[in-house]
Amino acid sequence: MSSASFTNNGGPCGNRTKIAITSQGLPWTGGNMTSAPVSGGRDGTLTIRNFKIKGDADKFGGITCFFAGDLTAEVFNPTNPNRPHIDIAQQQLRVREAVFSKATGSNFLCPSTVKVSGVYQMRGQSSTGYDVPLFITS
Repeated sequence: MSSASFTNNGGPCGNRTKIAITSQGLPWTGGNMTSAPVSGGRDGTLTIRNFKIKGDADKFGGITCFFAGDLTAEVFNPTNPNRPHIDIAQQQLRVREAVFSKATGSNFLCPSTVKVSGVYQMRGQSSTGYDVPLFITS
């Protein structure tokens, strides 16, 4: 995976704290995608080894936290009627409360773990950009 972006709602601090989340160590390599269909659900799974993110909070002059671990997501094909966002005809990944541990370089005020949840689009690259629909098959 060569790029990733994140948004958040401030976590347990709500709207009082702004946290900028950025991906680290791209491209992420070393994982796998497996066709593992579930009736009425996903089409497969994706594992990313050594998933790394950085969070910068706007408290106390700035708090920087790093988190890392392996990420596993459910994969939904663009034609799957059970994909998380039915109005978006792209392959989608759904992550549900994946737990990552605090990594080296983090401020002492950072929590020991964080949970990541979200839905992401996966698109293949062409000569004009990232506009190629992707599918997982057996």
